[in-house]
Amino acid sequence: MHWQGDSMYGGGNLKPFKERGGCLLIWLIFLIGTSILTTLRIMIEGPEYIINDIGEMLATEPPSWYVPMTIITNVATIACGVAMWMWKKWGFYGYILIQVAWFIAMLPFADGLLIIASVFGLAIAAGIAWFVVTPYWEDME
Repeated sequence: MHWQGDSMYGGGNLKPFKERGGCLLIWLIFLIGTSILTTLRIMIEGPEYIINDIGEMLATEPPSWYVPMTIITNVATIACGVAMWMWKKWGFYGYILIQVAWFIAMLPFADGLLIIASVFGLAIAAGIAWFVVTPYWEDME
């Protein structure tokens, strides 16, 4: 946390301000941007493209709730990303919860290789989030 005021010698009104590091900034932009683009693509192109893409990877047909759940989780991810941008800890917890819930929801439809890839994907998503957020944890509310 840095101090910002109207006097460089500390005689003015000093207010704390928070500064995001490069990794956190890039990650939040990527997180929010990809969620927005995925949601827009589903709405513009229709759900068929995502069902075709995921259908090739799953052991069974995608469940009927897959597309609405994708949209809901993307919107929730956007909300969590914006919350982290606004220095709210609940955004980080919400993001991790979304990742874990999505992983659990998709387990019954995956086969061995996809399950292994999903475990690594979950670990990487949580690890990157932890790596970029924890240096600023004390600045978060």
